[in-house]
Amino acid sequence: MRDRSYLAIALFGAVAVLTLGITPPYASATPSAPTELSPDGTSVASNPVLGWKHVRGAESYRVEVSSTPDFSSLLWSTDQTANRYATPTTTLPAGTIHWRVRASDDGAQSPWANASFDVDALGGPALLSPADGASLPQPQIPPQLSWSGVRAANSYEVEVGLDPGLVGATTYTTKTTSYLFTSPQAPNTWYWRVRALRSAGRATEWSEVRSYTVEPIAQPTDPSPANSPDTLVSDVVLGWDAVDGAQKYEVRVSTDRNFSTIAASATTYGNHWSPATTLDNDQYWWQVRALDVAGRTSPWPTWPERTWQFERRWQFGSDPSPVRPELLHPTGGVTPSVQDPFFYQWEPVRLASRYRLQMGTDENFSPDTYDECSTHETTLTPRWHKTGTNRDCNPSPGGTFYWRVQGVDEAGEVLTPWSDVQVFTYRPGGVTVTAPADGAAVAVPPCAGSRRTAPRSTR
Repeated sequence: MRDRSYLAIALFGAVAVLTLGITPPYASATPSAPTELSPDGTSVASNPVLGWKHVRGAESYRVEVSSTPDFSSLLWSTDQTANRYATPTTTLPAGTIHWRVRASDDGAQSPWANASFDVDALGGPALLSPADGASLPQPQIPPQLSWSGVRAANSYEVEVGLDPGLVGATTYTTKTTSYLFTSPQAPNTWYWRVRALRSAGRATEWSEVRSYTVEPIAQPTDPSPANSPDTLVSDVVLGWDAVDGAQKYEVRVSTDRNFSTIAASATTYGNHWSPATTLDNDQYWWQVRALDVAGRTSPWPTWPERTWQFERRWQFGSDPSPVRPELLHPTGGVTPSVQDPFFYQWEPVRLASRYRLQMGTDENFSPDTYDECSTHETTLTPRWHKTGTNRDCNPSPGGTFYWRVQGVDEAGEVLTPWSDVQVFTYRPGGVTVTAPADGAAVAVPPCAGSRRTAPRSTR
C-alpha cells in the first residue's frame, strides 16, 4: 500500500513539471548575453581595458578581438577569465577593432555581445640622418642612423635591408634615438625605417623609408715603379699609397694586360710587395686592390684602369744593356797560349746564385762541340771540378778553345745573357817562347877577333 502511495506522488510531480514548466533545481539555464560593453564606438590611443556588466550566474567569459566584423581572424582571445574585464596582451593595430564577449555557465553559453572601437594611429619618428639618397664614403663616414624621439617611447625598432620595400630586412632594437652598426656594412644601397615601441607593446606607425649608399673603400693609387713600358726594373718591389680602412691588399702580376696568365700574386698587409720568386726578363702588367676588415673589395679593374706596367730586366745602374758576366781569364786570343795552372775566372753578377760555363771547339757552340759545367763560384778549375751531371770543362793540350759564361738566378731560373766569347790555346807544362816571334828575320852578327885559347892553369 505504501509503495503505491510513493508511485502516485512521483507521477503527480512529473505531470506538474510538464504542465506548469517548473525547472528542477539541478538544471542549468542559458545565460543571457553580457551588456554595457566598453569601449564601444570610441577612439583609444593604446590597448584598452575591455569591460562589460556581470551576467548573473556566469562562471567565465570568452573574449575575442579582431580587425574584421566577422571575426574570421583573431588578433587576441581568452576564455579563462572569470572577471568582467580583459586587456589584450598583443599590440593592436591602428584602425577599427571589433570585439565580442559571451558568458558561460556550466557548459551553457550565452549569445555573443559585440562592440567596436578605433585605435588612433601614432605617428612614427622623423628620420634625421643620413639624408635620403646620401652617399657615404668609407671609412670616413660610417652609417649612423638617427631620428627624432617619440614621447613615452620605451624603445625603437629599426629595419634595414637591400629591398626598397624592406622585404627580408633585418630588425635592430635600441633604446636611444640613433643606431651605429657594430660591423661595417657591405658597399651597396641600403633602405631603412624606424618605429617607436611604447607601453603594453603599443607601436607607432613606421617612419618614411629612406635610402643611403655605402661606398666601397678607396683603391690604391700612386704606383711604384713608374707606370711605363720603358720603366726598367731589376729588383721588383711594387708599392702604392696606403688606403684608409684597408686591412690588407691583393696584388697580381701578369705578362699580358688582360691578366689571362698570372706570373705572381699574393695577399699582403703592407703597401709594398716583392715576389718571392724572381720574375723573368719580360714586360709585366700589375694591379693591386684593397680589402676592408670584412674582406670586401672592389672587382679587379679592366685595363687600362689602375693597370700599371714595367719591364723586368736583369741590369743595374744607368746602363740600359742587360747585365752579363765579364770574363777575366783566360783571355787574349790564340797567342800567347795558356799554361798551367789552368783555371776559368769572371766577374760576379749581382743576384746570380750560380753560373753556367760552356767550353768547346766551335765559336758558335754548335751541339756536341762543347762541354758545360756549373758552379756557384766565380772561379772554376777543371781538374778540381766534379764530373757527373755536369760535363768536364778541361781543355785538351795543344788545342784552341772558345768559352763563355751565363749567370743564373735559381729562385726563378732567370738567366743573364751569355758573356762575350773568349778564345785561348792550351799548352800545359811547356816553355813559352817570347822572342823572337815565330818566323821573324833575325840579323846574326859576323864572327870577328882572334882565336882565343883557354887559359892555362898556374901553379
